[in-house]
Amino acid sequence: MWGKKPNPPPIRGKPPPAPPDPASPPVPLTEAAWGPAQRRGLYRHCHALIAPSRAEGFGLPLAEALLHGLPVVATAWGGHRDFCTPDISELIDYQPAYARTHLGLPDSLWAEPDPAHLAEQLRALPHADPAARAARLAAARARLLGRYTWADVARRTRDAVAALAARPPLPPPLRLAWVGTWGSRCGIAAYSAHLSSAFAADTLRLYAPTDETPEQADPPQLVRNWHRGGRDVADLIDDLRAFAPDALLIQHHWAFFGPEPLAELLSAAHRAGIATYLDLHNTRGAPPALADPAVLAALRAARRLLVHTLDDVRVLKRFGLDDNVSLFPLAVYPLPVPPPADSAARRAALGLADRELLATYGFLMPHKGLLQLIEALPVLCAERPRLHLLMVNALYTAERSGPELARLQARIAELGLTDRVTLETRFLPEADSLALLALADLIVFPYQHTDESSSAAARMALAAGRPTAVTPLPIFDDLAGAVTVLPGTDPPALARGLAPELARLADPAHAAAAAAAARAF
Repeated sequence: MWGKKPNPPPIRGKPPPAPPDPASPPVPLTEAAWGPAQRRGLYRHCHALIAPSRAEGFGLPLAEALLHGLPVVATAWGGHRDFCTPDISELIDYQPAYARTHLGLPDSLWAEPDPAHLAEQLRALPHADPAARAARLAAARARLLGRYTWADVARRTRDAVAALAARPPLPPPLRLAWVGTWGSRCGIAAYSAHLSSAFAADTLRLYAPTDETPEQADPPQLVRNWHRGGRDVADLIDDLRAFAPDALLIQHHWAFFGPEPLAELLSAAHRAGIATYLDLHNTRGAPPALADPAVLAALRAARRLLVHTLDDVRVLKRFGLDDNVSLFPLAVYPLPVPPPADSAARRAALGLADRELLATYGFLMPHKGLLQLIEALPVLCAERPRLHLLMVNALYTAERSGPELARLQARIAELGLTDRVTLETRFLPEADSLALLALADLIVFPYQHTDESSSAAARMALAAGRPTAVTPLPIFDDLAGAVTVLPGTDPPALARGLAPELARLADPAHAAAAAAAARAF
């Protein structure tokens, strides 16, 4: 409070603790339940309501304070944003964060208000222009009384129930257009195949690039009408209009569409009345053109922007995108894991029956850290004489994977590790890859650097139910609790982290606990 007002009503509850700074004013705290008369008294004796909350369903105290003529300073996130708009309230900046509530819901977010911005708002509050403040409070009162009285809410509830009752009992099937890679050596293609299998083929239209090499025949509902990295999406837009879907889902990567053609595609769908959903598989690598106002307008008009990690949510917020953003975790594919007896037989068939098995998985690419792991292997083998490395790393393309494969093979030979490494570079069906991964005592992802949001390859290791270790990169942040995080990315750090983890996994209890963490995830 500032200035002088009549004494406030007595506050009952625990006495406040002694302030740490003698110059600080006392901060009374009450945990008692107050009735309407007490709350009215509090509103009448205060100068402002400060609500740096992490989440609100509606924010009734904020609405009550505005109706009593109090300025409101509140977090710029939550249900109260329906009426606490920038023209009415002072809004505190925030960072999205995982919610820490008694519900214990995974992947649930709330807002962490910025203390520095809150302090800035509080310092400015006593110096606001009285006429401007009165106008803002009058607008707040008019908005609340014009839309949020109990009678208004009851009427809208009745209307909503009536609208539901008037809908046909069996609405027509959703017609869905799906844009993304398909059938090729691409993680997004595999992701699309799994998710889209839940939709009826006769109401699903797949739009894929013309310049990818599929590993199997295209399904009849697939049309190839766009070019990866190209700017011309006219054919895609024409086919979309002809199909006239209810919804458009774009599996997006910046290697597929730049910001301008993406905005063109979204805007065309919006003009046609198509609900749009954009699944963003990479946000950290967003080009500067994403900040273009026309691009941002197209993204804000999408029904949902789906992202896979908390970091993605924060990246989009820095671009001013938050109202239509949802955390949509990357899935773990529900593939059957071979029984332990089968794994023992497969180990024997590969000549690895008596070996301690370390495995890798994913496309053979330079950023995957496979060369660094090879260079860490001599140190690990010196400590663990039975150690063998099984590398399940398919070639991506000859151009992208060929030179790296040559470097790996040369380094394996130079270090005398030929009988310590099995290199599987075929593009295997997922079930075959999973069967190989199930043999491992530990699966490691020694990535060096990537802007990708989340790792589908690491999820395959967890689907195999095997203990998993990763390097300390943001791509693995969403696997916290299910994996062991290594101390670094270079060969000494890999050896320093893997050696003790392999030693711990020799204890059946630790191995069972690590496998249980993978299964629980």
